Amino acid sequence: PTLPPAKRAILERRRAAAGLPPAAAVPQDTTGRAAADTGAAQGNALPTGPSRSFVPLDSVEQALLARPNYRVTRYAADSVQFLPIQKQIRMAGQALVQREGSILQADTVHYTESSCALRANGSPVLFDSTGTMVGHAMLYDACNHAGLIGRARTDFKEGSATWYLHGDIAVDNANNHVFAARSNITTSDQPDPDYHFAASQVKWISKQVMVARPALLYVADVPIMWLPFIFQDLHHGRRSGLIPPQFGLNDIVRTSRTYHRHIANLGYYWVINDYTDAEVTMDWYSQQYLTVNGQFRYRWLSQFMSGGIGFSELHWFNGSTSYHVQWQHQQSFSQTSRLTANIDYATSSQIISQSTVDPVLAVSTIDSRVNFQKQFAWGSLSLGGSRTQQLATPQVSMQLPVVAFTPNPIALSRNVTWSPSFSVTNQLQTGLPGGGFSYGPVPGDSSARLETTRNTSVSLSTPLRIGRWTWANSFSLTDAYNNLTQTVTSHPNPADTSITVVRTYSEYFETDLDWSTGISLPLVFQGGWNLQPSVSIVNTTGGPFMLRNRYTGGRFVTQGKRLNYALSISPTFYGLFPGFGPIARIRHTFSPSLSWAYSPAANIPLEYARALAGDNPVVTTRSPASQTLTLGLNQTFEAKLKAPPLAPGADTAGAPKPEGRKIKLLSIQTGAVAVDLEQAKTPGHTGWVTGSLSNTFATDLLPGFTLSTTHSLFNGPVGVAGTKFHPYLTNLSMRFGLGPSVFGWIGSLLGLTRQPAAATPSAAAQAAQDSARAARDTTGVPQLFPDAYQRGPVSTMPGVGPLASGVGVGAFTASLAFDLSRQPPYSTTLPSASGITAPTIIVPTAHSTLSGSISFSPTRNWSVSWQTLYDFQRGRFGQHVLMLNRDMRDWKATFSFVEAANGNVVFNFDIRLIPEPEIKMDYDQRNTPALP
Repeated sequence: PTLPPAKRAILERRRAAAGLPPAAAVPQDTTGRAAADTGAAQGNALPTGPSRSFVPLDSVEQALLARPNYRVTRYAADSVQFLPIQKQIRMAGQALVQREGSILQADTVHYTESSCALRANGSPVLFDSTGTMVGHAMLYDACNHAGLIGRARTDFKEGSATWYLHGDIAVDNANNHVFAARSNITTSDQPDPDYHFAASQVKWISKQVMVARPALLYVADVPIMWLPFIFQDLHHGRRSGLIPPQFGLNDIVRTSRTYHRHIANLGYYWVINDYTDAEVTMDWYSQQYLTVNGQFRYRWLSQFMSGGIGFSELHWFNGSTSYHVQWQHQQSFSQTSRLTANIDYATSSQIISQSTVDPVLAVSTIDSRVNFQKQFAWGSLSLGGSRTQQLATPQVSMQLPVVAFTPNPIALSRNVTWSPSFSVTNQLQTGLPGGGFSYGPVPGDSSARLETTRNTSVSLSTPLRIGRWTWANSFSLTDAYNNLTQTVTSHPNPADTSITVVRTYSEYFETDLDWSTGISLPLVFQGGWNLQPSVSIVNTTGGPFMLRNRYTGGRFVTQGKRLNYALSISPTFYGLFPGFGPIARIRHTFSPSLSWAYSPAANIPLEYARALAGDNPVVTTRSPASQTLTLGLNQTFEAKLKAPPLAPGADTAGAPKPEGRKIKLLSIQTGAVAVDLEQAKTPGHTGWVTGSLSNTFATDLLPGFTLSTTHSLFNGPVGVAGTKFHPYLTNLSMRFGLGPSVFGWIGSLLGLTRQPAAATPSAAAQAAQDSARAARDTTGVPQLFPDAYQRGPVSTMPGVGPLASGVGVGAFTASLAFDLSRQPPYSTTLPSASGITAPTIIVPTAHSTLSGSISFSPTRNWSVSWQTLYDFQRGRFGQHVLMLNRDMRDWKATFSFVEAANGNVVFNFDIRLIPEPEIKMDYDQRNTPALP
């Protein structure tokens, strides 16, 4: 109704005091929908609060509201009518009602006290502690706390996803229930959602549990799948309950006879208390295996302790069984002490290796490590151990214990500092194949015997710095034992090689005790020639100072000591050359290193010489003099580009002159080569000591490119007369990566592309980062299974590949790695007990592999990655990982093909809903063979 001018003036003053626009400025909604409701324009997004607020309270209203035993209802509207006879209140024009923490906003609100009926029309919006609800019309029974909302919209949270519910909703506030009919459910906030579930009936209990039945899945407006019901538990935090199993549509309706059904992650989760929880799950793969998994986790923040224990029992359908146990524990006792443990154990590692489809796990190991660190005010202590179990063989390697104690440097005086350190390591290997070290035929068959080796070492280092001088002292004790079967064929009479003696040993032991000392003199010509002299006391011959083994009858025998004089020099020379083209100047950095070491001749005690010779009848009791020259070389060719031209009209007064960029054209690192001048004087020998030479090449012109080569230099034993210089490539390793910035970097060098001045200094660094990222996996082995040990061999292919995010349109990265290893066609070393004095011609063997990876995004929503390894000797690919990902906003489609090194193949294709990964349509086929 039309208001009188006086009442309209009062209304306008109240609207101005509340900060609202004049009533005439409020747009009229002839369709019955409030203009303040902008949610429809934003798709499914709901308003976060009312579009208007109440007028600030005056003193009288504040006094009324403060009265006890009253329930307060506040309302505001453009016009309000009180009908005392009918016991009604009618509000029109942006009506706003607040009662018991809830706020209702609508075009019109009518309340009848006699029937407890409240009617709201004109897109009513209800705001309360549970969320927001928008509808077309609302009818509410204030006495029974129940109501109906027609064509309503509301939302609820589940994890990081927001679900939107559309439909006719009935609210029962007394029992905290919500019912919906003819409703649509989706997580898409678009005006036209990408998908939705159409449900006939929905029940929502306390906004914590939702059940809908039946449900029909629509993608856009096309029906895709019918589900008998949908169940969602929306409680926040940890809670006990069933774990949703993972299975695909093809597990329900098998499309072919070759498809094997599988169900994963079927189990129960139990919240024990605030610090611990546990879960039990089961994974079943038809005609292959059944796995029962258990996990117990704990986290006690006040004690700085966390970890978990996992157990997996795998039953193969041929009767084989394997148990896999894991324990992870981290605890900080104080700011200076910490314990970390990762225990991993499997009873049958071969079952895991043969059944897995993870390319990494198929050739990997099971590692266990324990480490305790304690930092004292006067030093640090580290205690630990490790255990490595091979998956392909029964071999197990352990290091237990490993002790390292390092006190802080002790200042005995102003110029004297003592820096001691102590360490103990015990290494044990079990499950080694029988036969051990064999130089001749072994009587009988010992191939089925598994053998053990042990090696214990103790070292003590006590260097003492006196001014600029350093006096080094070190002591070491090593005790070794093994029960490897060793058969040695020897010639007791060197003059008659037809007489042979064959001895077979069932065990071996050796204890070494050694000490060394030396003085490093001050560095001379530092920064220039870098001359470093030193004097040390070394053993007379190779081996420890004291030795006991089976050839000494268990007694210790000793050798003598002799002086060793050493001098090294490492200068750096520079050469400048004129440039050409875009290069202003070239600098050649030449960094040779030359060292000289001399030890005089000395005698070797006969008992010690026999202990070293073992079964070899030839005993050497004289250690010749040694005078060794060692030469190493590093070279770098750098270029300085011409300075970029100044912009026209640029003011250069007072500004530094711009300089061109510096790039590394070529870097060459050459290994050291040694020559013994005293050995060259011995008849039948030459002075060469080094038998191989290595080189490493790198350049900024191809960021991420490295090339390493190793050559065998001679066609026989090193230092023996008659051996000829014959370089032979034995190892070659090449790494090359391409990233998005590499092409721009190369183009800028050639002048094909332009770059902003601000970005110029970091162009090479950015290109190197991209290439390093592309070539990070130099072996070509993909890291697609980060949780490979969580459930043993039951590795479910991840639904989202490594390129699902962070890859732009057209972004291209690639890495290529080539490795070559081959043996020269001759023996370069002599067996210690064979008596052979000439090179042994052998059949050369070689092994070469080419591995690489490619990833790119042909469009904004497509990403492709391929990783592979090719073995040239076998003439086939060793492994493949091909993944295609399609981002469909609310859906993720993934195609993957994996071939592991053990020959197992898995083909997987799935489309899954991102907010609800359990809802998916997939196909998973594996050729995992049954164990023999």
